Amino acid sequence: MLAIGNNKKAVMEAEKALEIDPLSIPINTSVAETYAHCGMFEQAKEQFLKTLELDHNFRSALNGLGWTYYFLGEHDLAIERLKQSQDSSGDALKSSAALGYIYAKLGMNSELEHCLEKLEERKKKEKDISFLFDYAIINMGMKNYNKAFEYLDLAYNEKIGGLIFIRGRYWKELQDDPRFKKLILRMNLPYD
Repeated sequence: MLAIGNNKKAVMEAEKALEIDPLSIPINTSVAETYAHCGMFEQAKEQFLKTLELDHNFRSALNGLGWTYYFLGEHDLAIERLKQSQDSSGDALKSSAALGYIYAKLGMNSELEHCLEKLEERKKKEKDISFLFDYAIINMGMKNYNKAFEYLDLAYNEKIGGLIFIRGRYWKELQDDPRFKKLILRMNLPYD
């Protein structure tokens, strides 16, 4: 539902799944991510916090909460949660894109450079993983929209599945650009 922009139905389906299995950590996280995707950040925050009560080191929930805090204007908490996510994974190279985006937005250039270095290091170590989204996110944070769209076009050409969720709040600042509409239509998704 999220991929085709039917946010209302996506929320209803996520909440229904949670009713069926309220102790599932992945479902709890999915509900919170759905709220965040739809721009319902207060609900997302509450749901991520509930998820972390079930498992305080669940990396997806920590990442989602970090993003949510950023969009709520709670930048210090956003950075703290994303760093906690790195600690919980035992890999300081994880979550670099989200941190890089936030550092770029906050003008924290030395921290941003450090994230870019970490991303390059991770790219060398994990050759089978695509980091196109990571680079697109960081470039979006830097307001380097041309470069962000270059990476998104490469993701399209490489058929990276996560691209279908580009309608979400995380990518909002690109959505008024004509290249965004073109990308949505290339994926044969409806554009309203």
